[in-house]
Amino acid sequence: MDASIDINFSLYQKLQTIASEQNCDLRDCLEQALNDYIDNYGDSQNSDLESLSQNERAFFLSVAE
Repeated sequence: MDASIDINFSLYQKLQTIASEQNCDLRDCLEQALNDYIDNYGDSQNSDLESLSQNERAFFLSVAE
């Protein structure tokens, strides 16, 4: 399945630079970037929530002192 998306020019230029440096097709580079983002999305969401919870606990413990 092919899909079309619009991205801002700055992001497009960065993607072109990476594709050029990696000597790969722009489309392959974009697919890899999206795959990496999607694969890591859940992990980063959980890490952020755990970090927030730890910070909240530290705040409440410091207030109780």
